[in-house]
Amino acid sequence: MQIHTAQRVANLTKSFLDELPYLDSFEWIMWKINIGNWHWVAVYHSPAPGSIMYYWDSLGSFDSRKERMRKEIGERINKVAGKLSQSWLWDEQLSFVLAPSQLTNSNDCGPAVNELGRRLMWNENLVDFDLAGAGKLLRAGQASEILGLIVKEGRAELNG
Repeated sequence: MQIHTAQRVANLTKSFLDELPYLDSFEWIMWKINIGNWHWVAVYHSPAPGSIMYYWDSLGSFDSRKERMRKEIGERINKVAGKLSQSWLWDEQLSFVLAPSQLTNSNDCGPAVNELGRRLMWNENLVDFDLAGAGKLLRAGQASEILGLIVKEGRAELNG
């Protein structure tokens, strides 16, 4: 019996929500969003009801970043929030964060979003760092950590 794609998504969402711990145990919630299958941005917010969702985008000019900040992003996040009896605020003016600029390439946005998550976790400044200068180092450092974990897991499987 074949389950339709919509049903599979509904099942995935239901199981994802069932597995979520209590939201109030977190300081921040962060959503990594891929736009057009070529660029990563993030939305982060407090789990408190009514808190502002912040849009963080590191590529291009102020205008191009604002153009990518679509209200549908907030609506889709709030669709998930509604299933948790929550709602967060998406505001064209308040939600926009002028993130540091990456180089004009399509390689640094993923590592930049990962760096945002790290900075949220460690309560570091989210906008005052040199992303353009650090892009290659972020990519290399994150790749090294991932490869280290893969190698470690591989060794454990071989020895296990």
